[in-house]
Amino acid sequence: MDSRITARVETITPERDDVLLTCEEVAAMLGISTGALAVRRYRGTGPAFVKLPGKQGGNMRDTRRVRYPRSCVIAWCMSGGLQYQTKAA
Repeated sequence: MDSRITARVETITPERDDVLLTCEEVAAMLGISTGALAVRRYRGTGPAFVKLPGKQGGNMRDTRRVRYPRSCVIAWCMSGGLQYQTKAA
């Protein structure tokens, strides 16, 4: 696993593991863009997430909000979920 990810994971305390994180928070934690995180979510290769209900009423559009349980993000990182490619020297 990348040392940057390991360093971030080690700074998280166990009592905070059940916090729901926004896409922006998870992307910043992983050092990737929110778009890259969305692609991983779409492909099913990212950390587990939940969808919270959004506005109710006449709006036909799906307005559920995505959140990531902190413990799921940590588990995904520890299992080698995020891999960085390096350029050959």
